[in-house]
Amino acid sequence: MNKNIIVGFFVILVFFIILVSSSAKPYNPQDNTSQKQQEVVQETASVSTTPKYEYEILERIEDKMDENISVLIKPGEPNSEAIAEEVHKTCKKSCNISIYDDKKAFELDAQYTNMLGSYETEQEDLTKWKEDNYVFVGDHLVALVGYGDTENWGYGPYTSYPMKDWYYKELKGIE
Repeated sequence: MNKNIIVGFFVILVFFIILVSSSAKPYNPQDNTSQKQQEVVQETASVSTTPKYEYEILERIEDKMDENISVLIKPGEPNSEAIAEEVHKTCKKSCNISIYDDKKAFELDAQYTNMLGSYETEQEDLTKWKEDNYVFVGDHLVALVGYGDTENWGYGPYTSYPMKDWYYKELKGIE
């Protein structure tokens, strides 16, 4: 009888180890932001098993309190708000969603965020980055969705082209 209990225990233990290891998320050592508190998961396929829309998850950054998800859509995609709602369904925590229609805009935005988080970045470097890249990123950052009701991981306000602000207009010479 004891032999059967021990064998059963080992079978359950092996099953548990396989289950845990298959659901582990890859670690990205290139992430400069608080590596102990955040885990970066790169995904290249659509999130849904039967996607209604075509999009690509470029980055999902999770920490203890929330998630930040960056999504790439096709230029001119008319259903970006519906895509944001679909992506939001995958959130396990309160989440922020950024939607881009150009991968370079995502990369430039990430570059600026890294610059902001670095003690080595000079104010002149930030100003130069904005002069060189703000309009481009503003043209391709299609939408942002913050989180709303944090108790239920609520879907927050959808903001279309959030960087097309006064500074964007000043750089473009628009009044």
